[in-house]
Amino acid sequence: MKPILFNTSMVRAILDGEKTCTRRIIKLPKHIEKQSNGLYILCAEGSTYSDKEFKDVVDYINPPYKVGDILYVRETWFKGDLLNDAEEIEKQGIVLYRADDIKNNNWDYDSIRWRPSIHMPKELARIFLKVTSVRAERLKDITDEGCYQEGISCTSFYDEAEHIQIAGIGLNDSLERATFGLLWNSTVKEDKYSWEGNPWVWVIEFEVENKGGEINE
Repeated sequence: MKPILFNTSMVRAILDGEKTCTRRIIKLPKHIEKQSNGLYILCAEGSTYSDKEFKDVVDYINPPYKVGDILYVRETWFKGDLLNDAEEIEKQGIVLYRADDIKNNNWDYDSIRWRPSIHMPKELARIFLKVTSVRAERLKDITDEGCYQEGISCTSFYDEAEHIQIAGIGLNDSLERATFGLLWNSTVKEDKYSWEGNPWVWVIEFEVENKGGEINE
């Protein structure tokens, strides 16, 4: 079982049944290098091959997940004593998830000391996903349907895309692709991985195996 990180809006989309796919950047291993002409050098099977298309080297790159893998979702969380506002995490304490609507529970939603998803332990995971498909494609090859599978309708970018035009986004694209481009750019730091950079990505489709409880591995 492997972890996978999602931000709060994407966790909500999964819980709502709106998100069934995610894209992750393909990073080259040491035995594959990109040439100045845009083609690739592959070192494999005791030989070196130059001027290869990406489709010729992708089979030599291990995807982060494989079909049939069970993934546990890491999300923004809290565990502790809300009544005493304890700084020490209690062994037996209240567990909350940022993606849930907890305002109706009379807690100050904004004052809770939320912990980053990357630090969430496996035993607190409540969402488990089963990988159903993994493939490689260019980021901009995403279709309108693919954008919906990414959960764009559950994000604030869906409204923002109607009013904002960024170079390369929204000028000649559908609202769906413009929305996904804005969402994608909000998650990357390097230009080469941006929507405009059009990187190669893993397209990972999944189904929810379980919500709210542990499953058998």
